[in-house]
Amino acid sequence: MKTVLLGRAAVDSGQLMICDPCYIGSHWKHGNNGGLGGGSYQECCEATQGNNQGGPVIDSLGGKLAVAFTSGLGDGVYEVWADIQDVPDWGERITEVRIKLYPHPYFE
Repeated sequence: MKTVLLGRAAVDSGQLMICDPCYIGSHWKHGNNGGLGGGSYQECCEATQGNNQGGPVIDSLGGKLAVAFTSGLGDGVYEVWADIQDVPDWGERITEVRIKLYPHPYFE
């Protein structure tokens, strides 16, 4: 197994989201109209306010579109790391992704 730095994610809303990028255009509500349950920025904010500090973002058909969560201590630029392993019959694949939220870049 090897661990590699994939890049850095910039945060200005105090939140991050994991989502298949193909869903952003066709499944995502733009703006705050229509309420929750359709994939919107407002829904991401609602998901991050719960006891778990994150949760699912649901599309208009009730499917789980993404996962949104608070970004540690708030805004910043966070490192995204991946573990890469040799998977039988598949070759090298990313098997885990981690986002380093603490210590916060401000303190480093």
